[in-house]
Amino acid sequence: MKRKRRSINQIKEDISCQIFREKIPEAWVVHEYKPDYGIDYVVELFDYIDNKKTVAETLGESFFV
Repeated sequence: MKRKRRSINQIKEDISCQIFREKIPEAWVVHEYKPDYGIDYVVELFDYIDNKKTVAETLGESFFV
């Protein structure tokens, strides 16, 4: 039986995704954009609405990465 393989490009893509998610605010939501034709993600912006940071509300904005 043939084993599954991962190319170096797949590994680098996973690493870059992890770094990207670590750099953006925690309340933002990252959606994968498939199929990938130069756009990898749609990021939806949220912001906390209370001082204890228990609830985040959408800002109604998003952008492509």
